[in-house]
Amino acid sequence: MTYVAKSQKELRTEGGSLAKKLATELALIDTELDALAAADLGIVTLTAGRIMVGNASNVATDMDVTGDVLLSDGGVTSINTGVIVNADISTNAAIAFSKLATLTSGNILVGSDASACTSVAMSGDATMNSSGVIRTAVVAEDSVNGGIPLTFMIGITASTDATLNVDVVSAYKIRVLDAHVILRGAGVGSETLTIQNAGNAITDAISVAGSDTAIVRAAQINDANYEISAGGTLRVASAGGASRPAALVVVNAVRVA
Repeated sequence: MTYVAKSQKELRTEGGSLAKKLATELALIDTELDALAAADLGIVTLTAGRIMVGNASNVATDMDVTGDVLLSDGGVTSINTGVIVNADISTNAAIAFSKLATLTSGNILVGSDASACTSVAMSGDATMNSSGVIRTAVVAEDSVNGGIPLTFMIGITASTDATLNVDVVSAYKIRVLDAHVILRGAGVGSETLTIQNAGNAITDAISVAGSDTAIVRAAQINDANYEISAGGTLRVASAGGASRPAALVVVNAVRVA
């Protein structure tokens, strides 16, 4: 069957309303299309989850969706496994830390012997807590590894009160190993500075009677008092003179158990 459209004259002379005439013609067209589909095109089938793609010969062909994206038979796309590489991620992606794998509290990421990114705890001469605070490790006497020293720099301002003390609260248990004073101005005759564990002397009385820029080292360390408990007071005590000169007191210590 081949549909042939009626002329204007034929439609005019045909009985019935215009609407009825148009309905009849449209029904004939539908019948023709159905016949064409069945006879010429056939019933088009498509494998579940595949799409029609024009091939190199410009022929519509049933193909799988492959590569970076997959397609389900419900029309849902998904990213294929293992296809995303560094170059695929935008420099402006601003990926949130919450999207990363979990990391044990206080641990850091370190490249392993196999060049793999590995979660490890900082150890050795220093440790780190979950707030990112690094603490020097405890140094044992006779240790063959040694350790990291702690240096306290205690500023002393010039004062007419020659008996003022300057206190520092130590966060760790420490052992004081050395101390010296750097004068930041003219010294004061008879004035001394003593490093103390609270009120107990660690060093001898260090004279600060010298001239500006002079360095004076403690001559003695009292091993009965040189260990200060965590939260204890490292004190610089002034005495002896008419006033106190400006100076920087440098105390070297190590953490101990």
